[in-house]
Amino acid sequence: MLVSAIAFVEGTPKVQQIVEAFSQAIEAGEWAPGSKLPSVRELTEILGVSKFTLNEALDRLRGRHLLTSSQGRGYFVAMDSARPASVAWVDLLPQDLLSVLRRPLATASGELRPGGGHLPEDWLNGEAIRQAMRSVVRAPSLRIAGLGTPAGLLPLRQALQQKLHGEGLSVPVEQIITTPNTVQGLD
Repeated sequence: MLVSAIAFVEGTPKVQQIVEAFSQAIEAGEWAPGSKLPSVRELTEILGVSKFTLNEALDRLRGRHLLTSSQGRGYFVAMDSARPASVAWVDLLPQDLLSVLRRPLATASGELRPGGGHLPEDWLNGEAIRQAMRSVVRAPSLRIAGLGTPAGLLPLRQALQQKLHGEGLSVPVEQIITTPNTVQGLD
């Protein structure tokens, strides 16, 4: 199966452009039903997008029943992707679990919502934050710059070791690694 690079247009989310390009290829019969898509790694290289962007697009295509996926095998063009001609396809929000979980983080226009852990910039008082940062940086016991250890903060790893020991697991602290998010943990 040949997947071509997409000339992305500014102002339209890349996820939407990927969904439209893949949908057109499937509906035009360029990709045969049952054919396997390249791996996620290959697709991110071909398209020049992040895994997050690509996975969001693939989830939407699964929500449209244009793609199917199989754990460990990859993504495939759905065997029966035909829809009645009388029904115009609307880009509805996909109903798969991953998309439902991501939905609260961003608005339809792509702006981050406050509940997503990021505040809009116009809500922040820049001068007050700068003053607070200056006072924190002046604290002699605080390391504001510099890199930590690759395994994560030692006191946190020790606390996790004690928690695991309380659950009956004896794990050396050297075998405990913390990551800032699940994606990095899986990587």
